[in-house]
Amino acid sequence: MLAACLHACLLLLFVIRHSFTPPCLHRYLLNRGARLTELLKQNQYVPMPFQDQVICIYAGTRGYLDKLAVSDVGPYQEKLLAHTKASASHLLDQIKKEGEINADLDAQLKDLMVKFTAEFTA
Repeated sequence: MLAACLHACLLLLFVIRHSFTPPCLHRYLLNRGARLTELLKQNQYVPMPFQDQVICIYAGTRGYLDKLAVSDVGPYQEKLLAHTKASASHLLDQIKKEGEINADLDAQLKDLMVKFTAEFTA
């Protein structure tokens, strides 16, 4: 799954660089792509559980990483997962059990991300 996401991000970066969209859109998409690429990196022989991947990719694709420096993405990811496991493990269990994000889970994830991101950037 991560390899496919990384491939999609790289393909998106290629398309962006060679298309005729406004420069501000280029910067926005390239910046998000850089953060998503950083987010998808994993240590060798340390696979990330599916539900942890969902939490991280949710944060990246919903824009919670957009205002962070690329160098802060790794620490953000580690602290987000630690925070989620400590205070909202029921969300991880629900993702694992259901295998999808329904409206209720989406609302809970948004609440978690808003609070955690505000705490992380403070």
